[in-house]
Amino acid sequence: MLEAMAVGTPVLVNGESPVMLGHALKSRAGLYYKGEEEFREALGWLLENPEARERMGRSGREYVRRNYSWKALLKRVTEALEEVMEKTAP
Repeated sequence: MLEAMAVGTPVLVNGESPVMLGHALKSRAGLYYKGEEEFREALGWLLENPEARERMGRSGREYVRRNYSWKALLKRVTEALEEVMEKTAP
């Protein structure tokens, strides 16, 4: 899912998966479904709405860049290490 978002592809995720649903909602990079009929409807809507697909694609790229680029990951790891060091310093 994150790979698709990173290259600007809107996602269609299973809404029964909390992780996938969370990413889809936070990123505004796609739609979710909770059954076969909802899947068909969401896929059809995506196919019929190219402007929305483009917008979702841009949102997904930005979400991945902001949260999962090497720079973003390094920042989070550094902050976590600094917090541990502060708590364990004599």
